Amino acid sequence: METMMAESSAGAIEPGLKMQTMTVEQPEEKSKKVFTNPFKHFKSYTLPFSKEDLCKDENLPEVWKTDVEDVVDNCFHSLLAITCGLSAEWVEPIVSGTVASDAFRLWTPVGMSEEEFSRKYDEFIHKFEDEFALATELSCQVLYKVKAVLVQADTWEATNVVGRLLDECLMGNEPFDDARVRLMLDDFKRLAKQEHDSEG
Repeated sequence: METMMAESSAGAIEPGLKMQTMTVEQPEEKSKKVFTNPFKHFKSYTLPFSKEDLCKDENLPEVWKTDVEDVVDNCFHSLLAITCGLSAEWVEPIVSGTVASDAFRLWTPVGMSEEEFSRKYDEFIHKFEDEFALATELSCQVLYKVKAVLVQADTWEATNVVGRLLDECLMGNEPFDDARVRLMLDDFKRLAKQEHDSEG
């Protein structure tokens, strides 16, 4: 099975989409010495606490929901991205929420041989990228791996469309045809408009 990915002339995967060019600043000379081997400087700690120690001036469940949960979730998705082959410069836009990123695990469905699934996977890639040009329609980049599909997009609605297509048409038995694509794109545009209106 051929793995497809967007590459730069140097061979590294580049962030695409609508984001601005990112400049990675080099640390000062003194900082380089401190972080030569970061594993020497960081440890895990167990911090026992009691309910009485918690800040009484904060609604902690609300703080978690509004200020922490999304960051933790985005950190998880950034880890998925770099373990699937993206460069470290993707970490900041994913953690900050500038880029929506998700990974979907693949496996050979019960009753299907590896060869059959490989052919179906190749057909899925052809339809997604060429026949329906969904990477353009959804403004997303897709990295096809043997055991996973990684998606970066401008919106979470776009990553959800890719996930649904994988679940229904690649891992499932639904047809990957024009009617299904039109239906999903209509849902995508409707949800994207709702999100845009709520932000406005």
